Amino acid sequence: MKVTGIISEYNPFHNGHRHHIRLARQRTGADVIVVIMNGNFVQRGECAVTDKYLRAKMALLGGADYVFELPVRYGLSSAADFAYGGVLALHSLGCVDALCFGCESPGENLQSMAEIFWNCQRKPEENQRVQAFLREGNSFPVARQRYLQEKTGWSEEECRQLFQPGNILATEYIQALWELSSPMKIVPILREGMGYHQVEASNEKEREYMSATAIRSRLSGGLEHLPGMPKEALEIWKQADYYMKTEDFWPLLALTIRMRNRELTQYKDISPELAKVFEREVSRASSYQQFIHGCKTKNITMSRIKRGMFQILFEIKEAPREERMPYLRLLGRRKDAVRLPLGEAQTQVLGRLAKEKENLELAAKEKLSQDIFAADIYRMTLSQKKGIVQKNEYESPMIII
Repeated sequence: MKVTGIISEYNPFHNGHRHHIRLARQRTGADVIVVIMNGNFVQRGECAVTDKYLRAKMALLGGADYVFELPVRYGLSSAADFAYGGVLALHSLGCVDALCFGCESPGENLQSMAEIFWNCQRKPEENQRVQAFLREGNSFPVARQRYLQEKTGWSEEECRQLFQPGNILATEYIQALWELSSPMKIVPILREGMGYHQVEASNEKEREYMSATAIRSRLSGGLEHLPGMPKEALEIWKQADYYMKTEDFWPLLALTIRMRNRELTQYKDISPELAKVFEREVSRASSYQQFIHGCKTKNITMSRIKRGMFQILFEIKEAPREERMPYLRLLGRRKDAVRLPLGEAQTQVLGRLAKEKENLELAAKEKLSQDIFAADIYRMTLSQKKGIVQKNEYESPMIII
């Protein structure tokens, strides 16, 4: 049996994602496609537009066989930790042969980038070069880009083109595989259609393969004629009849920052500098947008600000990297999917939460509680928005299609 893994957010699931799953199955000869998907909150520090169960159903209708939830402590993290968590999840299942990811550049360039950044993190003299670029007033992404240019001799334009979101994640996936000594092979697939941040289509291919960013930008016009999505995915979204915005969580986020303003630096992405900015701006801002733009500086990215807010809310703190995933929530599967061979799994797969979580060790239960709390916050905010009480984690059944 061949098992291929994909790490994604599906926010929302679109034609490009369906195309990626199909190509992953073709190029690896996979009998099973396993997806590790963010829960209700995504890596750049925002809420997902729909809950994880609806997005899991979209993925299953789009060709995935199994969808597992990435724990929130990895989902709301930097690209490096997000990638590590996704690779760790696949590695811990003990049966995944290949990792298939989307990217904007050929695989050989990604391997070179990964090797350079791998050495940079492990050789003090190399890391000092990045620090030197930071001291010149560059943001961290620009400092790394300049370091890459210095190490390779590639032009500034070549390095800028390589620093696309898919490529950056790809290099982090590769490094995570090395760190775990994982035998999974990598299968890069070049992105089709729109770029990651692109919102307007200029040709037919871009209209067919719209970015998730472009789709989200059209949500204010309603779900009825939303482009770029498979018909089945859009249909079940229209039946659910809602979409979430990160602004919906602003009152709770602001309150939490105010309540914990003397202990902010204990949370994962909150440096002393960012803590001071949060303390200052939370008493000034009257809205989510006003707060995040008030916090933005040359050295602090918008994603880090957004992630930091939710890390405070969910109490996500810096911790040593796990060497195995203590549990994985199975959100959904296809009825006709080949059974996963989990005889060598290093993790406990949770299908029925109430019954199976009791078998976890205490430390794992505490981590799982963090995921449940994040899901509860999303559920309660959605219930308030729709005026209808939503099912909690213990009442929500696994999605089977």
